[in-house]
Amino acid sequence: MWINQLDPVEVGHIRNIEVGKGVFREVKTMAMKPPIFVIPNFLSNDECEFIKSAASEVGLHPSITFKKQTVKDEGVSEASSETFVEFDADGDGSISPPETLIFLQAMYNLSLSEDQLRTVQDHLEIDLDGDGELEEMEFARIPDLEDEIKRVGEGLKMDPVPIPLAKELKKGKTRRSENAQLRYSEYDPEMKIQNRVAALTGIHPDILHSNEDLTVVHYTSNGHYHAHYDTQTKSFNGNSSVCVHTRYLYPNQSDGTPPPFRICRFMTLVYYLNEPEEGGGQTAFPVADNDTWSYEGIEYELEANNRDINDLANHCMDSNLVIEAKKGTAIMWYNHYIEDGWMGDINMFSLHGGCDVTKGDKWIANQWVHLDHNFDMQKAFIADWIEHGRPEYRKSLYEPWEYRSTEQVQATNDDIPAQGQRESHEEL
Repeated sequence: MWINQLDPVEVGHIRNIEVGKGVFREVKTMAMKPPIFVIPNFLSNDECEFIKSAASEVGLHPSITFKKQTVKDEGVSEASSETFVEFDADGDGSISPPETLIFLQAMYNLSLSEDQLRTVQDHLEIDLDGDGELEEMEFARIPDLEDEIKRVGEGLKMDPVPIPLAKELKKGKTRRSENAQLRYSEYDPEMKIQNRVAALTGIHPDILHSNEDLTVVHYTSNGHYHAHYDTQTKSFNGNSSVCVHTRYLYPNQSDGTPPPFRICRFMTLVYYLNEPEEGGGQTAFPVADNDTWSYEGIEYELEANNRDINDLANHCMDSNLVIEAKKGTAIMWYNHYIEDGWMGDINMFSLHGGCDVTKGDKWIANQWVHLDHNFDMQKAFIADWIEHGRPEYRKSLYEPWEYRSTEQVQATNDDIPAQGQRESHEEL
Protein backbone atom coordinates (compact mmCIF):
# COMPACT_ATOMS: atom_id res chain seq x y z
CA MET A 1 0.00 0.00 0.00
CA TRP A 2 1.43 3.32 -1.04
CA ILE A 3 0.82 6.32 1.19
CA ASN A 4 -0.99 9.10 -0.59
CA GLN A 5 -0.41 12.81 -0.18
CA LEU A 6 -3.00 15.18 -1.61
CA ASP A 7 -1.39 17.37 -4.27
CA PRO A 8 -1.61 20.99 -3.03
CA VAL A 9 -1.26 22.32 -6.63
CA GLU A 10 -0.95 25.97 -5.52
CA VAL A 11 -2.07 28.21 -2.67
CA GLY A 12 -5.73 29.05 -3.12
CA HIS A 13 -6.49 25.98 -5.25
CA ILE A 14 -10.00 24.62 -4.58
CA ARG A 15 -11.29 21.17 -5.44
CA ASN A 16 -14.38 19.18 -4.46
CA ILE A 17 -13.78 15.66 -3.14
CA GLU A 18 -16.49 13.05 -2.80
CA VAL A 19 -16.39 11.88 0.82
CA GLY A 20 -19.55 9.77 0.63
CA LYS A 21 -22.04 8.66 -1.95
CA GLY A 22 -23.07 11.91 -3.61
CA VAL A 23 -21.57 13.92 -0.73
CA PHE A 24 -18.79 16.39 -1.58
CA ARG A 25 -16.60 18.66 0.50
CA GLU A 26 -14.62 21.68 -0.68
CA VAL A 27 -10.88 21.39 -0.06
CA LYS A 28 -8.80 24.58 -0.24
CA THR A 29 -4.98 24.69 -0.31
CA MET A 30 -3.61 27.11 2.28
CA ALA A 31 0.13 26.39 1.99
CA MET A 32 2.62 24.34 -0.02
CA LYS A 33 5.29 23.84 2.67
CA PRO A 34 3.92 21.82 4.30
CA PRO A 35 0.82 21.01 2.25
CA ILE A 36 -2.00 22.49 4.38
CA PHE A 37 -5.69 22.26 3.51
CA VAL A 38 -8.92 23.67 4.95
CA ILE A 39 -12.16 21.72 4.57
CA PRO A 40 -15.27 23.73 5.64
CA ASN A 41 -18.25 21.82 7.05
CA PHE A 42 -16.31 18.57 7.29
CA LEU A 43 -18.24 17.79 10.47
CA SER A 44 -21.91 18.53 10.96
CA ASN A 45 -23.20 20.58 13.88
CA ASP A 46 -24.59 17.42 15.49
CA GLU A 47 -21.25 15.62 15.13
CA CYS A 48 -19.42 18.54 16.78
CA GLU A 49 -21.84 18.61 19.70
CA PHE A 50 -21.76 14.82 20.11
CA ILE A 51 -17.95 14.77 20.29
CA LYS A 52 -17.91 17.57 22.89
CA SER A 53 -20.53 15.76 24.95
CA ALA A 54 -18.67 12.44 24.74
CA ALA A 55 -15.42 14.09 25.87
CA SER A 56 -17.16 15.76 28.81
CA GLU A 57 -18.72 12.46 29.80
CA VAL A 58 -15.37 10.63 29.69
CA GLY A 59 -13.75 13.44 31.69
CA LEU A 60 -11.35 16.23 30.73
CA HIS A 61 -7.91 16.50 32.31
CA PRO A 62 -5.32 19.31 32.28
CA SER A 63 -3.07 19.27 29.19
CA ILE A 64 0.17 19.72 31.09
CA THR A 65 2.17 17.73 28.51
CA PHE A 66 4.14 16.29 31.41
CA LYS A 67 3.03 12.73 31.92
CA LYS A 68 4.99 10.25 33.95
CA GLN A 69 5.20 6.55 34.56
CA THR A 70 6.92 4.59 37.27
CA VAL A 71 10.26 2.98 36.51
CA LYS A 72 10.13 0.20 39.09
CA ASP A 73 13.80 -0.70 39.14
CA GLU A 74 15.05 2.81 39.80
CA GLY A 75 12.22 4.27 41.88
CA VAL A 76 11.92 7.44 39.83
CA SER A 77 9.46 8.74 37.26
CA GLU A 78 10.03 9.06 33.53
CA ALA A 79 8.99 12.41 32.04
CA SER A 80 7.22 12.11 28.73
CA SER A 81 9.50 12.58 25.75
CA GLU A 82 7.03 15.13 24.44
CA THR A 83 7.69 17.40 27.43
CA PHE A 84 11.44 16.83 27.38
CA VAL A 85 11.74 17.85 23.73
CA GLU A 86 9.49 20.90 24.24
CA PHE A 87 11.81 22.34 26.88
CA ASP A 88 15.02 21.19 25.18
CA ALA A 89 14.89 24.36 23.07
CA ASP A 90 18.25 23.90 21.35
CA GLY A 91 17.64 20.21 20.69
CA ASP A 92 20.97 19.07 22.15
CA GLY A 93 19.48 16.18 24.14
CA SER A 94 19.80 17.78 27.58
CA ILE A 95 18.06 20.51 29.56
CA SER A 96 20.37 23.47 30.25
CA PRO A 97 20.02 25.75 33.31
CA PRO A 98 18.12 28.45 31.33
CA GLU A 99 15.81 25.78 29.92
CA THR A 100 15.27 24.36 33.43
CA LEU A 101 14.38 27.83 34.72
CA ILE A 102 11.80 28.23 31.96
CA PHE A 103 10.34 24.81 32.82
CA LEU A 104 10.06 25.61 36.55
CA GLN A 105 8.39 28.94 35.81
CA ALA A 106 5.98 27.49 33.25
CA MET A 107 4.96 24.43 35.27
CA TYR A 108 5.30 25.55 38.89
CA ASN A 109 5.27 29.36 38.71
CA LEU A 110 8.67 29.33 40.42
CA SER A 111 11.15 32.05 39.36
CA LEU A 112 14.79 31.43 40.27
CA SER A 113 18.14 32.82 39.23
CA GLU A 114 20.76 30.40 37.89
CA ASP A 115 22.63 30.57 41.21
CA GLN A 116 19.44 29.70 43.08
CA LEU A 117 18.77 26.88 40.66
CA ARG A 118 22.20 25.41 41.40
CA THR A 119 21.39 25.57 45.12
CA VAL A 120 18.12 23.70 44.56
CA GLN A 121 19.76 21.07 42.34
CA ASP A 122 22.64 20.52 44.76
CA HIS A 123 20.36 20.30 47.79
CA LEU A 124 17.98 17.81 46.18
CA GLU A 125 20.62 15.97 44.13
CA ILE A 126 18.68 16.37 40.89
CA ASP A 127 21.77 16.76 38.70
CA LEU A 128 23.16 13.32 39.48
CA ASP A 129 26.34 13.59 37.40
CA GLY A 130 27.00 17.22 38.38
CA ASP A 131 27.57 18.44 34.82
CA GLY A 132 25.08 21.31 35.10
CA GLU A 133 22.79 19.78 32.45
CA LEU A 134 19.77 17.55 33.06
CA GLU A 135 19.65 14.38 30.99
CA GLU A 136 16.25 12.80 30.42
CA MET A 137 16.35 10.52 33.48
CA GLU A 138 17.53 13.42 35.68
CA PHE A 139 14.81 15.67 34.27
CA ALA A 140 12.35 12.84 35.01
CA ARG A 141 12.99 13.23 38.76
CA ILE A 142 11.39 16.67 38.90
CA PRO A 143 7.70 15.62 39.26
CA ASP A 144 8.52 13.40 42.24
CA LEU A 145 10.45 16.27 43.87
CA GLU A 146 7.88 19.00 43.11
CA ASP A 147 7.01 19.74 46.75
CA GLU A 148 10.66 19.78 47.84
CA ILE A 149 11.64 22.03 44.91
CA LYS A 150 8.92 24.53 45.82
CA ARG A 151 9.88 24.44 49.51
CA VAL A 152 13.58 25.00 48.87
CA GLY A 153 12.98 27.53 46.11
CA GLU A 154 10.51 29.61 48.06
CA GLY A 155 12.92 29.68 51.01
CA LEU A 156 15.48 31.53 48.89
CA LYS A 157 15.58 35.29 48.42
CA MET A 158 14.07 35.75 44.97
CA ASP A 159 16.17 37.92 42.68
CA PRO A 160 14.61 39.69 39.69
CA VAL A 161 14.25 37.40 36.68
CA PRO A 162 17.13 38.06 34.23
CA ILE A 163 16.06 40.12 31.21
CA PRO A 164 16.68 37.44 28.53
CA LEU A 165 14.81 34.90 30.64
CA ALA A 166 11.99 37.38 31.29
CA LYS A 167 11.42 37.57 27.52
CA GLU A 168 11.13 33.79 27.39
CA LEU A 169 8.84 33.62 30.42
CA LYS A 170 6.50 36.20 28.91
CA LYS A 171 5.08 33.34 26.86
CA GLY A 172 3.70 31.67 29.98
CA LYS A 173 2.87 28.00 30.02
CA THR A 174 3.59 26.04 26.88
CA ARG A 175 0.03 24.74 26.94
CA ARG A 176 -3.14 25.91 28.68
CA SER A 177 -6.01 23.54 28.07
CA GLU A 178 -7.69 20.32 29.16
CA ASN A 179 -8.27 17.22 27.08
CA ALA A 180 -9.86 13.81 26.80
CA GLN A 181 -9.19 10.78 24.59
CA LEU A 182 -12.04 9.06 22.77
CA ARG A 183 -12.07 5.72 20.99
CA TYR A 184 -13.98 5.37 17.72
CA SER A 185 -16.78 3.51 19.49
CA GLU A 186 -17.26 6.52 21.75
CA TYR A 187 -17.53 9.24 19.12
CA ASP A 188 -18.01 7.57 15.71
CA PRO A 189 -19.71 4.20 16.29
CA GLU A 190 -20.93 3.92 12.69
CA MET A 191 -17.52 4.95 11.31
CA LYS A 192 -19.06 7.75 9.26
CA ILE A 193 -16.31 10.24 10.11
CA GLN A 194 -13.53 7.72 9.56
CA ASN A 195 -14.91 6.70 6.17
CA ARG A 196 -15.04 10.40 5.29
CA VAL A 197 -11.39 10.78 6.32
CA ALA A 198 -10.40 7.74 4.26
CA ALA A 199 -12.11 9.20 1.19
CA LEU A 200 -10.50 12.60 1.77
CA THR A 201 -6.95 11.38 2.37
CA GLY A 202 -6.76 8.16 0.34
CA ILE A 203 -5.27 6.48 3.43
CA HIS A 204 -6.22 2.81 3.80
CA PRO A 205 -9.00 2.30 6.40
CA ASP A 206 -6.91 -0.29 8.29
CA ILE A 207 -4.29 2.38 8.95
CA LEU A 208 -6.88 4.90 10.10
CA HIS A 209 -8.80 2.44 12.27
CA SER A 210 -5.66 1.29 14.09
CA ASN A 211 -4.59 4.82 14.96
CA GLU A 212 -4.43 6.79 18.18
CA ASP A 213 -7.59 7.80 19.96
CA LEU A 214 -9.21 11.10 19.04
CA THR A 215 -7.87 13.80 21.38
CA VAL A 216 -10.51 16.40 22.26
CA VAL A 217 -9.06 19.63 23.65
CA HIS A 218 -10.90 22.39 25.52
CA TYR A 219 -9.36 25.85 25.87
CA THR A 220 -10.80 28.62 28.03
CA SER A 221 -10.02 32.37 27.88
CA ASN A 222 -6.25 32.93 27.31
CA GLY A 223 -5.86 29.24 26.52
CA HIS A 224 -3.20 28.45 23.92
CA TYR A 225 -0.59 25.94 22.79
CA HIS A 226 2.74 27.44 21.71
CA ALA A 227 4.25 26.37 18.39
CA HIS A 228 5.38 22.75 18.35
CA TYR A 229 5.63 19.66 16.16
CA ASP A 230 3.23 16.72 16.28
CA THR A 231 5.97 14.27 15.34
CA GLN A 232 9.67 13.70 16.01
CA THR A 233 12.76 13.19 13.89
CA LYS A 234 14.31 9.78 13.28
CA SER A 235 17.33 10.76 15.38
CA PHE A 236 15.23 11.87 18.38
CA ASN A 237 16.06 9.84 21.48
CA GLY A 238 19.07 8.32 19.74
CA ASN A 239 19.55 6.54 16.45
CA SER A 240 18.21 3.31 17.93
CA SER A 241 14.80 4.78 18.81
CA VAL A 242 11.65 3.20 17.38
CA CYS A 243 8.14 4.51 16.76
CA VAL A 244 6.13 4.50 19.96
CA HIS A 245 3.02 2.85 18.51
CA THR A 246 4.98 -0.19 17.26
CA ARG A 247 7.43 -0.24 20.17
CA TYR A 248 5.93 -3.36 21.74
CA LEU A 249 6.74 -5.35 18.58
CA TYR A 250 10.47 -4.72 18.94
CA PRO A 251 12.60 -6.91 21.22
CA ASN A 252 14.00 -5.44 24.40
CA GLN A 253 17.54 -4.09 24.46
CA SER A 254 20.47 -6.14 25.73
CA ASP A 255 19.93 -4.78 29.26
CA GLY A 256 16.31 -5.97 29.24
CA THR A 257 14.73 -2.52 28.89
CA PRO A 258 12.39 -1.53 26.03
CA PRO A 259 13.99 0.42 23.17
CA PRO A 260 13.87 4.24 23.30
CA PHE A 261 10.99 5.68 21.33
CA ARG A 262 9.84 8.66 19.31
CA ILE A 263 6.42 9.86 18.11
CA CYS A 264 5.75 9.08 14.43
CA ARG A 265 2.73 10.99 13.12
CA PHE A 266 2.57 11.17 9.34
CA MET A 267 -0.27 13.67 9.19
CA THR A 268 -2.64 15.69 11.38
CA LEU A 269 -6.31 16.56 11.11
CA VAL A 270 -7.77 19.19 13.44
CA TYR A 271 -11.53 19.59 13.75
CA TYR A 272 -13.03 22.80 15.11
CA LEU A 273 -15.96 21.86 17.35
CA ASN A 274 -17.07 25.43 18.09
CA GLU A 275 -16.15 29.08 17.53
CA PRO A 276 -14.74 31.23 20.38
CA GLU A 277 -17.12 33.95 21.54
CA GLU A 278 -15.00 36.92 20.47
CA GLY A 279 -12.43 35.46 18.14
CA GLY A 280 -8.96 34.16 18.87
CA GLY A 281 -8.15 30.49 19.09
CA GLN A 282 -6.73 30.40 15.56
CA THR A 283 -4.34 27.71 14.38
CA ALA A 284 -1.05 29.32 13.37
CA PHE A 285 1.82 28.05 11.24
CA PRO A 286 4.78 30.39 11.94
CA VAL A 287 7.07 29.20 9.10
CA ALA A 288 4.64 27.80 6.53
CA ASP A 289 5.89 28.49 2.99
CA ASN A 290 9.11 30.09 4.22
CA ASP A 291 11.87 30.01 1.61
CA THR A 292 14.14 28.33 4.15
CA TRP A 293 13.99 26.93 7.66
CA SER A 294 16.70 26.71 10.33
CA TYR A 295 17.10 26.91 14.09
CA GLU A 296 19.55 29.75 13.47
CA GLY A 297 16.87 31.72 11.65
CA ILE A 298 14.49 31.37 14.58
CA GLU A 299 17.21 32.51 16.98
CA TYR A 300 17.97 35.49 14.73
CA GLU A 301 14.33 36.58 14.81
CA LEU A 302 14.40 36.46 18.60
CA GLU A 303 17.66 38.34 19.00
CA ALA A 304 17.43 40.86 16.15
CA ASN A 305 13.69 41.56 16.07
CA ASN A 306 12.63 40.48 19.56
CA ARG A 307 10.13 38.13 17.91
CA ASP A 308 9.77 34.60 19.25
CA ILE A 309 7.83 32.82 16.52
CA ASN A 310 7.03 29.98 18.94
CA ASP A 311 5.23 32.38 21.30
CA LEU A 312 1.65 32.27 20.07
CA ALA A 313 0.33 34.13 23.10
CA ASN A 314 2.09 37.29 21.91
CA HIS A 315 3.02 36.70 18.26
CA CYS A 316 0.14 34.74 16.79
CA MET A 317 -0.58 37.22 13.99
CA ASP A 318 3.11 37.35 13.05
CA SER A 319 2.85 33.77 11.77
CA ASN A 320 3.04 33.16 8.04
CA LEU A 321 -0.36 31.45 8.05
CA VAL A 322 -3.20 31.93 10.54
CA ILE A 323 -6.44 29.96 10.13
CA GLU A 324 -9.59 31.17 11.88
CA ALA A 325 -11.62 28.83 14.08
CA LYS A 326 -14.90 27.93 12.34
CA LYS A 327 -17.21 25.26 13.72
CA GLY A 328 -17.22 22.08 11.65
CA THR A 329 -14.09 23.04 9.68
CA ALA A 330 -11.20 20.59 9.39
CA ILE A 331 -7.55 21.53 8.88
CA MET A 332 -5.31 18.86 7.38
CA TRP A 333 -1.54 18.88 6.92
CA TYR A 334 1.41 16.53 6.47
CA ASN A 335 4.13 16.32 9.13
CA HIS A 336 6.43 14.21 6.94
CA TYR A 337 7.59 14.07 3.36
CA ILE A 338 6.84 11.10 1.09
CA GLU A 339 9.91 9.08 0.11
CA ASP A 340 9.66 6.06 -2.19
CA GLY A 341 5.93 5.78 -1.58
CA TRP A 342 6.24 5.70 2.19
CA MET A 343 6.71 8.09 5.10
CA GLY A 344 10.01 9.97 4.89
CA ASP A 345 11.69 12.56 7.09
CA ILE A 346 9.94 15.26 9.10
CA ASN A 347 8.78 18.41 7.31
CA MET A 348 10.17 21.18 9.53
CA PHE A 349 7.75 23.71 8.03
CA SER A 350 4.91 21.92 9.88
CA LEU A 351 5.60 23.91 13.06
CA HIS A 352 2.18 25.00 14.39
CA GLY A 353 0.16 25.84 17.46
CA GLY A 354 -3.01 27.34 18.90
CA CYS A 355 -3.35 31.08 19.52
CA ASP A 356 -4.85 32.66 22.64
CA VAL A 357 -8.62 32.45 23.05
CA THR A 358 -9.74 36.07 23.44
CA LYS A 359 -13.05 35.40 25.20
CA GLY A 360 -15.18 32.36 25.82
CA ASP A 361 -13.81 28.92 25.03
CA LYS A 362 -12.57 26.78 22.16
CA TRP A 363 -13.10 23.11 21.42
CA ILE A 364 -11.06 21.14 18.90
CA ALA A 365 -10.34 17.49 18.20
CA ASN A 366 -7.01 16.15 16.94
CA GLN A 367 -6.75 13.06 14.78
CA TRP A 368 -3.24 11.80 14.04
CA VAL A 369 -2.27 9.23 11.42
CA HIS A 370 0.73 7.37 12.78
CA LEU A 371 3.08 5.28 10.66
CA ASP A 372 6.32 3.45 11.31
CA HIS A 373 9.23 4.49 9.08
CA ASN A 374 9.87 0.76 8.76
CA PHE A 375 7.14 -0.50 6.44
CA ASP A 376 7.46 -4.09 7.64
CA MET A 377 6.87 -3.10 11.27
CA GLN A 378 3.83 -1.04 10.30
CA LYS A 379 2.48 -4.07 8.48
CA ALA A 380 3.11 -6.28 11.51
CA PHE A 381 1.38 -3.69 13.74
CA ILE A 382 -1.76 -3.64 11.58
CA ALA A 383 -1.82 -7.45 11.35
CA ASP A 384 -1.58 -7.64 15.14
CA TRP A 385 -4.31 -5.03 15.53
CA ILE A 386 -6.65 -6.90 13.16
CA GLU A 387 -6.07 -10.18 15.01
CA HIS A 388 -5.99 -8.97 18.63
CA GLY A 389 -7.55 -5.51 18.63
CA ARG A 390 -6.41 -2.87 21.10
CA PRO A 391 -6.22 -4.08 24.69
CA GLU A 392 -6.73 -1.42 27.34
CA TYR A 393 -3.02 -1.28 28.13
CA ARG A 394 -2.31 0.13 24.68
CA LYS A 395 -4.72 3.07 24.92
CA SER A 396 -2.13 5.72 25.75
CA LEU A 397 1.22 6.45 24.12
CA TYR A 398 2.77 6.91 27.53
CA GLU A 399 1.17 4.18 29.62
CA PRO A 400 3.11 0.92 30.08
CA TRP A 401 2.82 -1.48 27.17
CA GLU A 402 3.33 -5.22 27.12
CA TYR A 403 6.55 -5.98 25.29
CA ARG A 404 7.25 -9.15 23.38
CA SER A 405 10.21 -11.43 23.50
CA THR A 406 12.58 -11.66 20.54
CA GLU A 407 11.04 -15.06 19.69
CA GLN A 408 7.52 -13.60 19.64
CA VAL A 409 8.58 -10.74 17.39
CA GLN A 410 10.35 -13.12 15.03
CA ALA A 411 7.26 -15.32 14.87
CA THR A 412 5.17 -12.28 13.94
CA ASN A 413 7.61 -11.20 11.26
CA ASP A 414 8.33 -14.60 9.68
CA ASP A 415 5.52 -14.20 7.16
CA ILE A 416 6.41 -10.60 6.25
CA PRO A 417 8.30 -10.37 2.94
CA ALA A 418 11.47 -8.28 2.92
CA GLN A 419 11.13 -4.97 1.11
CA GLY A 420 13.19 -6.26 -1.78
CA GLN A 421 10.72 -9.13 -2.22
CA ARG A 422 7.73 -6.82 -2.63
CA GLU A 423 6.79 -5.23 -5.89
CA SER A 424 4.84 -2.52 -4.06
CA HIS A 425 3.21 -1.70 -0.74
CA GLU A 426 -0.11 -3.02 -1.99
CA GLU A 427 0.37 -6.21 0.04
CA LEU A 428 -0.31 -4.43 3.31
